[in-house]
Amino acid sequence: MWPAMTQQQQWQSHQRQGCAGTVLGQVQQHLQELVAGLSRKLRDATPQAVSNSLRACAQLRVYPAELFAALDSQQQWSRLLPAFNRQDLANTALACGEVDHRDEQLLRLLLQQALQLQEAGGSTGKLNSWEVCHICWSVAVLDFQQLASSVIKLVEAAASVQQQWMRFGSEGLVQLHQAHLWLLDKQPLVGGRGLAGALTEQQLQQCIQAAAQMLLITAAESPSQFERDVFAALQRLTRAGALSWRQAPQQEQLAVPDNACLIDIAGVTAAGVRLAIEVDGPYHFLWPNGRLNGPTQHRNRVLAARGCAVVSVRYTEWADLKGAQDKQQHLLKLIKTAIQQQRRRERPLEQQAPTISTQ
Repeated sequence: MWPAMTQQQQWQSHQRQGCAGTVLGQVQQHLQELVAGLSRKLRDATPQAVSNSLRACAQLRVYPAELFAALDSQQQWSRLLPAFNRQDLANTALACGEVDHRDEQLLRLLLQQALQLQEAGGSTGKLNSWEVCHICWSVAVLDFQQLASSVIKLVEAAASVQQQWMRFGSEGLVQLHQAHLWLLDKQPLVGGRGLAGALTEQQLQQCIQAAAQMLLITAAESPSQFERDVFAALQRLTRAGALSWRQAPQQEQLAVPDNACLIDIAGVTAAGVRLAIEVDGPYHFLWPNGRLNGPTQHRNRVLAARGCAVVSVRYTEWADLKGAQDKQQHLLKLIKTAIQQQRRRERPLEQQAPTISTQ
């Protein structure tokens, strides 16, 4: 969510200039061609060339399918990983998280090597703050639950060195807060404490405060025209009687109970369903396959874990709708589908609930 924030601001700025889509598409196409060339000469590529290429793809939201396929088919990871420096590890992990490249074994190896470097120490050994945060954040975004203990170990090793902790910036603290919430979401039945214990109470509070400050800054920004248009369609549906509410929808609302993220439009239906309507512009999608990127999929899981029916309104679909009536019907269909999906998720939990005998 947070790393995408800067991209969102940049996109909105370019959008006002009127030609962002064309320019971005040309840049993405050119980058894909460069990466394809690298894929064909992969045996001669340096570790830095590979990690930097992956990072560039993530920054421009390009999914480098050809490069990932070549790395796997040519078994190049076994050559590259031992030669990766700290920055290469972080860049590769961060790229995987951003473009939703779900290779758990790769992330496991990146984490193992990061832990080895951290424990080795020395001037070139220990990871810096952003490297630690990017790696741990990527594991959380990709939802690799089997790697949770390694995330905790890496954070604990880095946070135990006071001089190193003092260099953690606000973005890194926000990423650690997201990793903390992810751990809490995945470990509720085993007494999970998230990063509490790996971090001191004061350090964890710094993460919470950094996340809260980031949310305040984001909430203070004016909603996009796209979001205002969706909200207007929602209000028209309400006035027409198609939707009724226990809590009327509002824009820029914090997810409860722990302010895990900011919801574009949130409300509670008359039936008690908590709706989270997310207005997903271009910065939420990967090129050229059009899939949701890693941070956006993570956001949806975070909201679902907090009992929300998540509605994703895609800019490409919305732009194709001609009039107000079409937009209302499209939004209503998305809402009904999200509610049905949430009920299907909840039904197995209800069936597993213990029953009390009346005999």
